[in-house]
Amino acid sequence: MRRMWSVLIVLVLLVSLAGCKSSDLGTDSGNASTSGESSLGTDSIDSVLSTSSKKSNRNTDTTDAVVSTSSKNSDRNTNSVVSTSSKTSDRDTDEPESDDYMDWEENLMTEFRGNYGWGVCSELNRKVVVLLFFMDDFESSWTQSEITSFVQNEINPAFDFLEKEAKEYGVSLDFEVVKTYSSVYYNGQVIVDPNRNGTGTGNVLWNAVQSTEKSPDWAFLPNVRNTYHAASIVSLTLFNTCGTSYAHVSESEIDRDIEEHCIIFANDLNLHGTDPVGSRASVVAHEVLHLFGAEDYYRDASRKALAEDLYPQDLMLQTPFRIDEGDVGEATAFYVGWTNEVPDVLTAQGW
Repeated sequence: MRRMWSVLIVLVLLVSLAGCKSSDLGTDSGNASTSGESSLGTDSIDSVLSTSSKKSNRNTDTTDAVVSTSSKNSDRNTNSVVSTSSKTSDRDTDEPESDDYMDWEENLMTEFRGNYGWGVCSELNRKVVVLLFFMDDFESSWTQSEITSFVQNEINPAFDFLEKEAKEYGVSLDFEVVKTYSSVYYNGQVIVDPNRNGTGTGNVLWNAVQSTEKSPDWAFLPNVRNTYHAASIVSLTLFNTCGTSYAHVSESEIDRDIEEHCIIFANDLNLHGTDPVGSRASVVAHEVLHLFGAEDYYRDASRKALAEDLYPQDLMLQTPFRIDEGDVGEATAFYVGWTNEVPDVLTAQGW
């Protein structure tokens, strides 16, 4: 009997040992990186487990993503609501200050841009079409060779200069001369010295358009601008005589007695026809800048002193014989809309 129990105990121990051995093999196979069916099968199991784990992670990640998205959505909703509510609340409380600041800034820009954005010379950017009227009168006239020379040496360099300066401020500007009129007769005496007379001749462009296009200038100019899909239109009336060039600018957004244009004289009033070739380019550019809101810096002594210190080469301060010796400073760039940043000098005493 005792022997029988001993045999049974031995058999149980053997079976138990065999089971442990089988379990160890499976674990080893599962951890093994060797090839073979067992390995493949186990890897497949690990792959499934890993995939299951990854799927679980993905589900968790997806859940996290969903939660995150939900959180983002919630944040968006919350932020939107809170932000909107906050903005609404701010508008009721704090935001009027913000609105007031924006209004103040806009008013500041408007205050310092008195003649900006009006009429047919509203924007000095993108495409600007140009009309040239070479005027004859009872004292002077143009030959075709003089017209060609003036366009090449004075007008084109002026426009090239302005395009280059605009680019310095990140502004795309392209002047295109679309019409050139010659032998346009002005039946009157044009004012050659507006400083002495206190005014300039105001009806030159009106007469020029009437005689060439049989239309009033206030109707013709916007039509040309629209035809060429331009931002603005520049009209130059040019006299082959000595004089102080000037620009007629809009002083009202609605009521304009005179359409914007420049009166350009081929020679300086004080040089009596001895102007170097190319010296009128800076004058042309100076007057064109006036059309778009630029102001002179040389008339008032205190402003002139400030400009000489800050913008010594600015064309609104001086017009050098060589236009490439000039530039467009920050204040002028602001006046003509190339930048919306109000320069400090504009609020300085004496400006």
